[in-house]
Amino acid sequence: MLRSRFLFLTLLVALCTSLGAAAPVRDGALEERLETIRKGRGMIALGGALLKGPEVVAVGMTGQRKQGAPDVALPGDSVHIGSCTKAMTATVIAILVEEGKLRFEQTIGESFPEMADGILPVYRDVTLEQLLTHRGGIVGDVPPVLWAELMRTAHEMSPKAQREKLFAGVLAVPPAATPGTKSVYSNAGFAIAGIMAERATGIEWEELMRKKLFEPLGMTTAGFGPPGAADAVTQPWGHSERLWSPVPVFLDNPPAIAPAGTVHCSLEDWGKFVAVHLRREAEPRLGLSAASIMKLQTPVPGTHEAFGWLVAERPWGGRVLTATGSNTMWYAVVWIAPEKGVGALAVTNRANKQAPGACDDVIVVLLRQAGLIE
Repeated sequence: MLRSRFLFLTLLVALCTSLGAAAPVRDGALEERLETIRKGRGMIALGGALLKGPEVVAVGMTGQRKQGAPDVALPGDSVHIGSCTKAMTATVIAILVEEGKLRFEQTIGESFPEMADGILPVYRDVTLEQLLTHRGGIVGDVPPVLWAELMRTAHEMSPKAQREKLFAGVLAVPPAATPGTKSVYSNAGFAIAGIMAERATGIEWEELMRKKLFEPLGMTTAGFGPPGAADAVTQPWGHSERLWSPVPVFLDNPPAIAPAGTVHCSLEDWGKFVAVHLRREAEPRLGLSAASIMKLQTPVPGTHEAFGWLVAERPWGGRVLTATGSNTMWYAVVWIAPEKGVGALAVTNRANKQAPGACDDVIVVLLRQAGLIE
């Protein structure tokens, strides 16, 4: 009897702990402000989260998961963060560098010596660091024929096979700029960085993200592609624009560019990652030193571009980091002010021309709530 009671109490404590950890810090007053913005900007769903120090202290979500459906968007729902994935990718690369599996100075040619005759010579000396700071000269847009093929085979090929196809196709076309000379924003460049990590570890990129980042940080909602399911409204859907009207779609960009921008997660879980960069301290859960985190936040000399971040000076926050992301169906933005210990996240599942303004409005509300602006 005592053993049964002990087991029952143990399970009860574990369940309560699990429920407590999963429950988002919902902020009703914040949601009222978000609803005003959502209606004014014509968004479907709109969410925001505020970090102070290492903690997410407020989360709000308002609107509908899907246009035309009754399902209400909830603060614990998963959202698509698009190119805000890039900072996560760079962080995982830094972990592999700390482990001695990669070097930031490592070149494409070093990683793939057997491909020396299969890629243009100009790319052989492109470094991992250049790829992660958009200085690799890689084309900004994947050639249309190759892109169409990647979209067509998104569910037929493994993500790794897709990325290998992208690798061969992109590195066979002339660069958009001489590597190392100027910024060319390139999703394909980040995809190639992911391929280099796959080669160094023998592990697919998605699994690397889970093992090196999501699991250590407790990001239990994190995954890839559109959140939820195609046959049910269990999570918010993204929306495409047709004749200036939102149309719900269960789609994403192909897995070939996953390292550049296919992560989805809850706002609270996104905040767990952002907190790593907000604290700027060694993160033993990830095996990251403070020096590595600072490197990731340091822009290329003479630019504002760091590793997945843009770096700027703001009167309310000092030196701040920001990133935006969109797969053309979602729009997300993050601002963090490490000197003030404050981070702000915003996202919407309608990526029309009003989406950036809607997310910027949310960021302003959050910065006011944090006391950084009036």
